[in-house]
Amino acid sequence: MIPNTTSAAINSTYLRVFFPGSDNHADFHHFWLRHNCPCFNGCRHPQTGERVVDSSQIPLIVTPSRVVDSNEKEDGITVEWDDGHISTYSFTFLDEYAYARNRTATPRPISDGSKVEIDFQEYLEQYPPAEEDINAGQPLSAEGLKAYSRAIATLFKQHGAVVIRNRGLDTEQIIHDFIAKDKEVISSHFGRIEDLRTNNKTNSNTDQLGYTNHGVDLHTDLPYLEEAPGIQFLQCINPATEGGDSYLVNSVQAAYYLRNELDRHAFDLLASVPIRFDRKQSKYQKSLNTPIIELAPGSTIDEPKITKIRYSYFTMAPHQTSFELMEEWYRAYNRFSAFVRDPENQLRFSLKSGDLIVYDNYRMLHARTGFSGPRHFRGVYLDTKDFLAHVDV
Repeated sequence: MIPNTTSAAINSTYLRVFFPGSDNHADFHHFWLRHNCPCFNGCRHPQTGERVVDSSQIPLIVTPSRVVDSNEKEDGITVEWDDGHISTYSFTFLDEYAYARNRTATPRPISDGSKVEIDFQEYLEQYPPAEEDINAGQPLSAEGLKAYSRAIATLFKQHGAVVIRNRGLDTEQIIHDFIAKDKEVISSHFGRIEDLRTNNKTNSNTDQLGYTNHGVDLHTDLPYLEEAPGIQFLQCINPATEGGDSYLVNSVQAAYYLRNELDRHAFDLLASVPIRFDRKQSKYQKSLNTPIIELAPGSTIDEPKITKIRYSYFTMAPHQTSFELMEEWYRAYNRFSAFVRDPENQLRFSLKSGDLIVYDNYRMLHARTGFSGPRHFRGVYLDTKDFLAHVDV
């Protein structure tokens, strides 16, 4: 077996090669390297040097299992492939044919939940409200409210979500942590505030998964509305006896990663082929045709700027497109779905009574695991402009 190397790094679909004696690097797809293997052991003819293997004879998912610095006369790297084949590439060859020189890789969505958490109790201890603050219904001193709001805005802008610990159970007071007192929440066909629990008697149109104890996997809320609410917060009133954990994924970052690191064609299909989101309930129905990835006006496929992700497996109507595109689109959708559903790309939390999550509904997908016991969460929708105007002080 060959040891580790310092001249190359294996990534999910490509190898990053660092050229000695410089600050330069280049990225090479695994398949490209395997197709261009210079060996005389089945890849090149030993007399003519011509290639004798066609790319169709190589699996597209071929992957290096190990890479080391080469001991050949000309410095380079040696790759041991997952099928046992061994290839050696000189730095001269790699430098001559580099097609992605000094490329900046797109990072994966973050999965470290500590990066998006703040504890309200710490602010309360540092900035306790004076009597006039209490009389005005303020949970902190004026200085504390500014510090608390700045922390929320900073994390929200950076990551699209904030987990707030120990905020309490007063939903109406918490609403005005996020919007001014002269602003109102966004009501939906469920009502003004959702009581997400199995014995719900306060909301309308409760014939949907959120009011059961079934797991609800990653989704965007209300994707069948042309202008769905931009912000939601979910407040834990009572946790489940077992299960009911929450998880999020930055779907915008996931989409950029899909495009730049995994499958450009899949991104292009999801950004151009419309599907139909269709909410059908006994007393409510609404539909919208739109691509999963929504690009800003003037944005191009070559320089895309994502404004919204709409993703909801349980409100996606049977897909209809051309015969030629159907399988291609499903391959693209499944590639994206597999990525966002990978726990390594998710933020996962167990919330206790008084904790809450506030997140960007256009940027983050959210979900919960199945549960048992009297789990009770409250869901509130807010306007993005109202939210940012209030917290971004």
